[in-house]
Amino acid sequence: MSHFVFAAGELAPLLRQQGRQFSTGYLHLHLKGGDPAEGTEPWVLTYYYGRLLFSADQPLNPQILLKRLSRFIPRLNLEWSQRAIRVLQERLIKDNSLPELLEAIAQLGLIKPGELEDALWLNLLTDFDRYLFERAGTCSFEVQERVAQEAPIGGFELEPLLQEAAPPPTIAGRSCGWPFPPCWRCRWSTGIGSTAIALPTNSGKSYTPSPKMASR
Repeated sequence: MSHFVFAAGELAPLLRQQGRQFSTGYLHLHLKGGDPAEGTEPWVLTYYYGRLLFSADQPLNPQILLKRLSRFIPRLNLEWSQRAIRVLQERLIKDNSLPELLEAIAQLGLIKPGELEDALWLNLLTDFDRYLFERAGTCSFEVQERVAQEAPIGGFELEPLLQEAAPPPTIAGRSCGWPFPPCWRCRWSTGIGSTAIALPTNSGKSYTPSPKMASR
């Protein structure tokens, strides 16, 4: 298992330089906070054949994926949607197949075409803005071929993500922190009308679903 140590600002170059070592599996990161007594914060990047697939505080699994998707697809937060998803999870619990679960959710109209790719892209960008540029820590890569069976899409190339994300601006050598968590400006169809989601970004850019996304 490859192990790396990085200072603040060094993680993005490390991902570029060592990307060939990250095939299919999990990059486990332990990020230092401002207070050493608080310990480290976990961050896990899921890779699928060298492409970034998912970001969370734990490896890809149905529960954390649905939790993250609900941040960017408001329809999934509706009470009837959550009831339907629970029923599907109970029916598919023996196989525990993530692609089958997502296909069943899509058949119910809870996820529209293109929304899965858009939400996973936004999820990665949000965590990149939060962690990538100002945190030091350690990381190690765990090869896990099961990801190849569970991957809901083909993943994303690293470089377009790094180009979309941007370090916060500086004044006189100091970083200007943002009072709100970084996210992107987008519009989602909820099935009951359109809901606009508008949150600030570190880069000041607005977001349009990217043609760089490549689904399986």
